[in-house]
Parts: sequence; structure tokens; C-alpha cells
Amino acid sequence: MRALVLVLVLLAVLQATAGAASQSVTMSARPTTLRWAQGATLFGAVDNRRADEEVVVQARDCGQSAFTNAAAILTHEGGTWTTQFGRGINTTIRAVWKGSVSQTIQLRQQPNVLLIHRTGRRFEVGIASRGQLWRKRVLIQRRTGGSWTNVRTVVLTDTAAPPGTGAAWTSAEFRLTVPNGSVLRAQLPASQARPCFLPATSVSVRT
Repeated sequence: MRALVLVLVLLAVLQATAGAASQSVTMSARPTTLRWAQGATLFGAVDNRRADEEVVVQARDCGQSAFTNAAAILTHEGGTWTTQFGRGINTTIRAVWKGSVSQTIQLRQQPNVLLIHRTGRRFEVGIASRGQLWRKRVLIQRRTGGSWTNVRTVVLTDTAAPPGTGAAWTSAEFRLTVPNGSVLRAQLPASQARPCFLPATSVSVRT
């Protein structure tokens, strides 16, 4: 009798373990390459197909070693879930539900590059980003015919971070002599954007 009881208990444990192991959560993202201030749509499902199940999105931002909880979402009827999500920096994300972890997805982020013509030969170039880009080098380019030509490299030397926003404005003022009517733009190349951002280009301005 004791042997039979032990067998039954063992079977129950194995069934419970198998049931737990079968639980899964999925996650997809669209798009995965983001412009500044653009969010990704995350969506997925849990395999018990129930509503009101809590799915936690975890993120590991560039420069961080561990995942942290970033958002919590309740599933809809059928076990599906969706949310808008953005971090403003290259990040790796995953979904967690009842101990089950989805595959990871990398979201890649462009910062916001701005070129401002102050007056005459005075210009300012700045980058809005989550995290400072201090001492990064930005290319100033002039439209010549059908192509862009580098006319100056500017090092970003000033930075400001409004409290509580998580964002930073990194900038520099400079002087540049170009013919009137020139079309200029600023570009953060890949070599300067790595590892936490994608390269990005400003809107062009006319002198």
C-alpha cells in the first residue's frame, strides 16, 4: 500500500511539473528600428488563453547587465496581449509570465539630431537622447550637386539633463562660412553613435 501511495504521489508531481513546463509566453515587436520619440508595438500571447493574466515586459538597456521590469500588461480574451513600448536607447526586451520567459528582441534607437542656424555664421548642433553623447563628433555636411560633402566636424561639449525626464540635450555652438543659400545638415555617424544608438541625420537647413 505504501508503495502504491508513493507511486501516486510521484505521478502527481510529474504531472504538475509537466504542466508548469508547458506554460509559455510569446512576444513580437514591430518595428524594431525606432526613430526618436517612436515606440514599438509589442504583442504576444500566453498559452492558457485566459484573460487578465499579467505579462511583465523586462528590459536590459544598453550599458546595463541585468533585466529590470519595465511594463505590466493584462491579457485579453484568448490570452493575447499588446502594448506600446519605447526606451529611447538600444535595449533588449523579453516577456515574463508565471516564470516562463519569451525569446529576447533587440530594439534599436535613433537619437534626435538637430542643426540650428542662429544668425550669420553662427550655428548650433545638438542631440536629444536618453543618455549623454558628450564629446561625440558630429559631421556638418553641405549639399553639393546630388551628394553631401563633409565641411566640418563638431565635438559636442555642452550637456543638459532636465530632472525626471531621463533625456539629455548634448550640443555645441560653432561658426561656419558657406555661400548664402547653402543647404546643410548634421550627421551622427555609426562610429560615434555606437554602442547605444543608431546613426542619425538632422533635417536640412538653408542658410
